[in-house]
Amino acid sequence: MRILILIISLLLIGCSDTEEPTAIQQQVEYALGEMYGIVRNYTKALAWYQKAAEQGHVKAQVKLGLMYDKGIGVPKDEHQAVKWYLKATEQGHESAKSLLFRVAIKSFNKQAVDWLHKTAKQGDATAQSLLGFVYESLWKKYRQGGSEGVSQDIVTAYMWINIATANELEMAADVREEISQEMTKEQIAEAEERSQKCLDSNYQDCDY
Repeated sequence: MRILILIISLLLIGCSDTEEPTAIQQQVEYALGEMYGIVRNYTKALAWYQKAAEQGHVKAQVKLGLMYDKGIGVPKDEHQAVKWYLKATEQGHESAKSLLFRVAIKSFNKQAVDWLHKTAKQGDATAQSLLGFVYESLWKKYRQGGSEGVSQDIVTAYMWINIATANELEMAADVREEISQEMTKEQIAEAEERSQKCLDSNYQDCDY
């Protein structure tokens, strides 16, 4: 193990001669993070993942996000977790996308929910459905607290689930049916009208 770390460290020194970080350098830094993670030296693992992540290594960005998300080797920090998940998602990493979905639904993190809105407006049916779940959860949360003025959340929830159904997401139709049981006929009519406006405008007229 020590010999392997030494070899990787020497490779890293060789890479440092160039002005710009190379793909090899990023991979070496990521590999060091992985090795220190295996031996549970999470402080060093975090430091190496950080170096690689800052240079754009997508797997390191996901690992760094997970460490902040779970509080591994560092205090839990949802803001930092979402920051790194977002960076990885922007590079097309599917696991990071799923992790962002989870954070958005679990805690209604503003960054994650904003990203969910953005993705939903790009036509992603899964994001549309999950955005509906977020609004439904908010509606239930505020209703249980006796707050007023939250009926709009259930309408918005139905709207996005209905859009996901129109985009042929299989599970969305069943969810839409469940949500409709909590709504008045007027609320359903409003949600369906808003859904159609959103679709007809190619997602330009979806905010209320």
